[in-house]
Amino acid sequence: MATFTKRAGDTALKSTEDPTMLLVGDTTPDTVRLPPNLGGHVVRVVGSRTARCPKCTANVKHLHLDGGISVAECAVHHFLWYRTPSATSNE
Repeated sequence: MATFTKRAGDTALKSTEDPTMLLVGDTTPDTVRLPPNLGGHVVRVVGSRTARCPKCTANVKHLHLDGGISVAECAVHHFLWYRTPSATSNE
């Protein structure tokens, strides 16, 4: 299985195995690697949506991950990690 990396705002994903291979398109990944300060683990993507950026008025892609963490991808503010609201409620 190929592994790809992406910077916020990029339209293509770059292969980690072959730098000449790109994946172009608006795709939702199967998994995402958390940043080191959140453990650095690979977690499964369980859903996605387009909604407002947590820091500006842009409509951006939000990925919802196993474990109640989400990430918004903004071309200006980069990747913004947050707890999914339903995961922090007392229900």
